[in-house]
Amino acid sequence: MLRKLPRILVVDDQFARNATERTVFLANAGLAGGRSSAAKDAIPYAEVTFCSGQRDEGGRLINDYDVVRQAVRAEEWALVLLDVQFDSGTLDTLGRTSGQAGDDIFGFVIRQHLRKDFPDLPVVMLTSKKQAELTDTDTPYLSKRGLTSRDVALTLLRYGRLSSAQLRTLLRLPDTVIAEDPASLTVFLEAFIAAANSAPVLILGETGSGKDVLARYIHDRSNRAEKPFLPVNVATITEALAETELFGHKRGSFTGAVRNHSGLFVLADGGTLFLDEIGDMPLALQAKVLRALQGGEVIPVGGGKARHVDVRIIAATSRNLAAKVRDAEFREDLLRRITGSTLIMPPLRERPLDIELLALHFLASFSLADGKEGISFAPDALDQLRLHPFVGNVGELRHIVQNLVNRKGNHSIISAADAREALAASYVSSAAAQPAGTVSQTPSAPAGLAELAARIATWPVSLDDPSLQGGKHLVEKACQTLLCAMAGAVLERFRDHRKGVLNRQAAMQYLTGDLSLKGKGPGRVINEILGRKADTAISDDDLEQLVREWSSRPGRK
Repeated sequence: MLRKLPRILVVDDQFARNATERTVFLANAGLAGGRSSAAKDAIPYAEVTFCSGQRDEGGRLINDYDVVRQAVRAEEWALVLLDVQFDSGTLDTLGRTSGQAGDDIFGFVIRQHLRKDFPDLPVVMLTSKKQAELTDTDTPYLSKRGLTSRDVALTLLRYGRLSSAQLRTLLRLPDTVIAEDPASLTVFLEAFIAAANSAPVLILGETGSGKDVLARYIHDRSNRAEKPFLPVNVATITEALAETELFGHKRGSFTGAVRNHSGLFVLADGGTLFLDEIGDMPLALQAKVLRALQGGEVIPVGGGKARHVDVRIIAATSRNLAAKVRDAEFREDLLRRITGSTLIMPPLRERPLDIELLALHFLASFSLADGKEGISFAPDALDQLRLHPFVGNVGELRHIVQNLVNRKGNHSIISAADAREALAASYVSSAAAQPAGTVSQTPSAPAGLAELAARIATWPVSLDDPSLQGGKHLVEKACQTLLCAMAGAVLERFRDHRKGVLNRQAAMQYLTGDLSLKGKGPGRVINEILGRKADTAISDDDLEQLVREWSSRPGRK
């Protein structure tokens, strides 16, 4: 099905009057001419209509804002490109005008009127002048000089009013990339910008959030797309093999080296080397990678002639590299070297639209693989998935949907109860798979509750036994401790890692299972957990204290 293209209104008297200039502009900008003539090779990512901003009175051109106003009213424009200088007056036989006072600032006059009449209309100044020469510096600027299709597409992406489908088309996202949530599309826009050069890129984000997909997208949108893209997960190769894997080795350089081996730096020459989980790279190897990046040369293990390589580095990590630098576990100079642009891939729980789309994608995929048909999600089952924190991100969602499909027959509906059961099983399996000595991903009962259970088990049955006195208070206190621990755990799961803030609304919606909990509701729940009055003001420090208390419990470190 064809998607409706975004429409751009170009307010420029020369382009509107002169077909040759208009065609050249369209060809340079890579725009399809909606109601105007366009270059034959125009790329149909947008349509453009031209407006002169003038009226013709018997061969005399007069600047007239009303012409622009009528054109703006005629359509739902994604973007307006507005020239600064207009040429009015009497036309001669060559199509030139005599010029009138105010021509050089008429674009600014139009802009002022548009701000008043159409305050939500995105407007970008399109001019041959330098940006420093413009007086309206609050308005975005696009130069006509050396204009390219990427310039216009990027301007449309940054400032245009676009649907998610139009954004995907402009970003040229393949169908294999499932990204519809604004949080996802924002980071892909940043990646689109980063792809324009060969500077290194550092991608931060939780394990399984899709950092590898983002890295591949940057390569495919760059001028290195025809060259190799070679990924290597630093955390999965031993320190002994990492050097030969990256730099290669000479025959006979060590036992088992029966032939020369080209490392990934050489194999990726001209293309991109993706160093995944670079935060786990040993310090000794960090120094050698730094030397390769600084000099652009690699020497294989066992010696030999240095070879110059042209490799773009995209690195990714789920680690806090700044903290590792402070702890002397990561080289600060290497961090500077790999940080040309920094992108943050949001965790799946911050991309609720993607959760639904991915769930439907996995449902179709596993149904096809199992030869099943007609399985669907009930709306409230999808609500349950959207509330889940997905510590394991996309991989966890994939596993959950696979289990749901396994348990369903043809033409059946996955209910909210089915989803809750699968999500609970996911919690259990995540806890069981947690390596010893690591931080658990799910909240567990505090030691106080376990101690209370043990104490109750030893109580005698006699009703007059004094050890039973105050038991209700002990249970209430233990339950409050447990609720505080759960609140701290959930708040941490819903932390916005880009800004460092805790999303209390999303956390309390998840904890209570109530999607309608908004406004002052989350605060009332938190105060109830803390045993305070419902209208007590809650500060960010209160929320951070809940997280700290949960994190500092015995067994958490």
